[in-house]
This record gives sequence, C-alpha cells and structure tokens, in this order.
Amino acid sequence: MGLFVVGDAISALGWLDLGGEVKEMKKTAIEMDSIVSEWLEQHRHKRDSGDTETEQDFIDVLLSVLNGVELAGYDVDTVIKGTCTVRSTIHSF
Repeated sequence: MGLFVVGDAISALGWLDLGGEVKEMKKTAIEMDSIVSEWLEQHRHKRDSGDTETEQDFIDVLLSVLNGVELAGYDVDTVIKGTCTVRSTIHSF
C-alpha cells in the first residue's frame, strides 16, 4: 500500500506533484466524501420515515448521539463523515 511520494521526501518539491499523487488523493477524497454523504442521507431518511425496526449501525448511533449537540462550531455531518471514514480505515487494518 505504501507509495514513495517525492514531495514527502523533499518537501521543497511538493508543490510540483511530480507523480500526480496529490491530485489522485484529492480526487479520492471527493469520491469518499460523496459516498459517505450518501450513506448519511440514507440513514437520515430511514430515521425520518420511522423505520426503526431494523438493527442500528454505526451511523445510526452517531446520528442519535449527536442529535442537537453543539460541537464547538463544527458541522455535525462533517464530524460523522470524518468519524466513519477514520473508523473504516482503522477497522480494515
């Protein structure tokens, strides 16, 4: 999974993005954000429609716990998406 990125080794050359790794990482981040946003909307829709008979998963629990909570200026959606992404990354190792 590891990849040698010139900008990481020689920070002065980071702005060049010689291998296109930064561009690919940004593209992947946008795709991941879109996927997790869709999951979040599906869970909200399920909760709003009253479908509470199914088993709750991680996103359902986060939505319940963070409902109406003030997060020091952070957007609840962003916190949930970030938490889900980090959890998925850690869980896969």
